[in-house]
Amino acid sequence: MRALSEFRPPEHNRAVIAFCQFLIPIYCRYIDHFTCRFRDAHQSVAALRDKRTIILLNHADRQDPSVVVFLAKHLKEQIHCMVAREVFDWYHGILGCFFQKFGCYSVNRGAGDTTSIETTKRILKAGKHKLVVFPEAEITGDDHLVHTISTALVHILLEVQEELSEPLWVLPVGISYKLETALEVSLERALNAVEKQVGIKNSAPEISTRISNAIDKLISNLADHYSFVVMSDHTQAEKVSGLTKHICHRIAQFIGSEIAHKTPEQLLYLLRNAVDEKLGTHLPEGDHQKKLSKRNRQFHDEFINDLNRVENLLIFHRVLQQPSSAIQLCRTVDFLEVETIGRISSKGRQVATVYFGEPLSVADYLTHYKESKHAAIAELKTAIHDRLQAALDCSQSLNSPS
Repeated sequence: MRALSEFRPPEHNRAVIAFCQFLIPIYCRYIDHFTCRFRDAHQSVAALRDKRTIILLNHADRQDPSVVVFLAKHLKEQIHCMVAREVFDWYHGILGCFFQKFGCYSVNRGAGDTTSIETTKRILKAGKHKLVVFPEAEITGDDHLVHTISTALVHILLEVQEELSEPLWVLPVGISYKLETALEVSLERALNAVEKQVGIKNSAPEISTRISNAIDKLISNLADHYSFVVMSDHTQAEKVSGLTKHICHRIAQFIGSEIAHKTPEQLLYLLRNAVDEKLGTHLPEGDHQKKLSKRNRQFHDEFINDLNRVENLLIFHRVLQQPSSAIQLCRTVDFLEVETIGRISSKGRQVATVYFGEPLSVADYLTHYKESKHAAIAELKTAIHDRLQAALDCSQSLNSPS
């Protein structure tokens, strides 16, 4: 496994891009029963063709990477996409190779990844390909609200615009999801498998009750595994949050990392990088050093697996905090499958509505930026958030029953 500090650059390969754009939509439609529909009321795609553009999407669902492939095919353009560094190591790095050939590059979140920042600037300055970014950084599990927009990204946009003689455009794109088949039919097979793995019988008539029982049992099993005491009067979301903190504290204590005053996401990034730095290095090849290196590697792999679980728990916590809906119950069973079976199965027929919002010119904020950088960054950040929220609202309204 490569170190998280090792940057993964984009490596456009037309054959791989054509293969992905041909095969992935077919796989999604006929195997995963998932597809996309596009709406462009502002004619934004035509207006921004051959123009320097960054495309910003909200990040609600695990299917968002597939949406990016559908999006590239819809645009009929090669694109670049910023992707979290750890994703490049999934499936023993095979997926990462495809990502790079498709035009993706890595960002090591929480580490001040200067190489990724410079790559982002270079792509935007060149303007040859559009850049796709999820500015919320994390899967939110929220189809209704745009969460925090990255301030660092907004700063980059203004820095780049300052060096350009023509406008840099921001295209906000809202994505929301809808389950088009009956909930019970969509979840029955997956939930049966989960119940078998956690050791409970299907004794409840309602699917929501069965899911809740499976959550309680899984939390109990994980709590036993990590020697965590679950408070019986806490909600499921509170139990998940407590378990997440407990796992992080165990790792931080072992490697001697300071974790005070960190958000859960910041803590995850910090620990992932600290584990990689302190336990992932290779020692000189003496006998004693080899034993130490092997021991460190075992701890490294164990802790990285634990932190991957923490990331899944954080996503699950956000899902649990959303109002219950058919698509949220599907996401809940997704999480249960990951933790019990190790894979996610198809859940009915799902559709993502992709709505192109009203473009925003970064050049309109350049004068203010030269006068007051912090104020201009805050102003542009708010404008981007509002445009992206408007696009998400329109996407969601198209998914609502007429």
